Amino acid sequence: MKNFVLKSVVLAAAAVVWSGAGYAETVLRFSIPFAFSSGGQYLASGEYTVRCDSKANTVIFERKGEGVQFLTPGTPGETSPESVPWLAKLRFHKYGDRYYLRAFQRAGEASREWKPSRAERESAKFAAGQEVAVLFH
Repeated sequence: MKNFVLKSVVLAAAAVVWSGAGYAETVLRFSIPFAFSSGGQYLASGEYTVRCDSKANTVIFERKGEGVQFLTPGTPGETSPESVPWLAKLRFHKYGDRYYLRAFQRAGEASREWKPSRAERESAKFAAGQEVAVLFH
């Protein structure tokens, strides 16, 4: 009986560890050379630690010395192939001199897309055109 209980506990522990392995949080560092906004929040240019939690479907931006700056859920977008020459990428839309975060994507996963904010829609109305900026890690 002891042996059966011990095996059951070991198997249960292994299942918990294995089930959490696919949901590990990824931590990346990006140097973002321009100020940007998303979801009505403004973030200054600088060095950011970007954390993506697949289980919670959130992306967190943290700037050194300022704590957590930004937390937003993203909706799933297109999936990238596994074999790409980058670990992650950030995609921004630019209207005039303003940048808006639109997507975060890790290699081999669906991108996390953000809907245009009200400010972005207003900028788009008056801009001569849209540019896309992509930062790779």
